[in-house]
Amino acid sequence: MNLTEIGRLGHWVDLTKLNKDSVIIDAGACSGEFIEEIRKMVNCKIIAIEPDIDSFKTLEGKNFDNVELHNNALVGNGEPELSTFYSYPLKELGNIFNLYPGSFGGNIVKNIKTQDLPTADYIKMDIEGAEKLLLEDKIDTKQISIEVHNNCNADEIIKKLEEQGFSCQKMPRSEVYGFKE
Repeated sequence: MNLTEIGRLGHWVDLTKLNKDSVIIDAGACSGEFIEEIRKMVNCKIIAIEPDIDSFKTLEGKNFDNVELHNNALVGNGEPELSTFYSYPLKELGNIFNLYPGSFGGNIVKNIKTQDLPTADYIKMDIEGAEKLLLEDKIDTKQISIEVHNNCNADEIIKKLEEQGFSCQKMPRSEVYGFKE
């Protein structure tokens, strides 16, 4: 295994398992910093999912090549069709659970459920607490990097991933990396 940290973001990937035909899902794409960094290393199709309308507009303005943009929230299969995305004054924070004091109800977004995702070679998941719900469903990918947030812990995420056949390890900055052979 040859893990690389993408930029200053704390998301980990084995680049030797990616090529020009790979599919990457960037769940919690924010303003596209991860896309900009991973593009320096591999140029493949990226599916970017971002529920915050302001961050999504920033993504649209960057005119990324070979990136499919979705202004949606990523949720588990048992979740409703719509969510309220709660924004936080510090802009880069927000979620569908209203986890942060001072958050305010933002846009209503259509949810994308895990069952609707295509098979991916890599998933970067930074979805501010919703990852716990997603891991109740089968995740169809060869490798995954998950930022762990306040409402769950790394051991819980590792357990859920191992139940799906992933080998996992804790990484710096509250990140869990998992892969399947």
